[in-house]
Amino acid sequence: MQISTSSVYGTTAVGDESLETAPVSPYGATKLAAEHLALAHWRDSGIPVTILRYFSVYGPGQRPDMAYRKFISRALAGESIDLYGSGEQSRSNTYIDDCVAVTISAMHNSQPGEIYNIAGGTERSLNEALAIIENHTGRKININELPQARGDQQRTFGDSTKARKALGFEHSVTLEEGLGRQIEWQRSNGLF
Repeated sequence: MQISTSSVYGTTAVGDESLETAPVSPYGATKLAAEHLALAHWRDSGIPVTILRYFSVYGPGQRPDMAYRKFISRALAGESIDLYGSGEQSRSNTYIDDCVAVTISAMHNSQPGEIYNIAGGTERSLNEALAIIENHTGRKININELPQARGDQQRTFGDSTKARKALGFEHSVTLEEGLGRQIEWQRSNGLF
């Protein structure tokens, strides 16, 4: 199993696995290189590999450098949030439990050499996510608007039809519910 990312598609990742790959960040480029290496190894050695391209994974346990983790920490602490760009950048956020379930399914049901988009079922802007965080924390968020970061994706909305048909993938957690769980996890672990 090779875990990859929507960042391999470039600034806009809207569609299915047939989208052209054109990464604009070092992260996306190295993930695409890892995909090529894994597929070459499969063809050379016969050891099967399947590639899962996750779209904006979030939830309890998220790394401290990731956007939602930082936003929630700062909101809980009553601190302002640095927002790169207008906040209208959109994502198809994918809850961690959904990623775990489809990864386990892929270990048993995928075909070698196949690539699957693993994306949440809705597209939401960062501004919408911040409003959800405000609602769950009960705190007004002060935003420092900064220029959009180079290499940042403007829009992601992955089509997971292939994963749904082959692997039984279902997007089962809404952004409201998932951010609520992440906020509770961060709050209960003093991560702010």
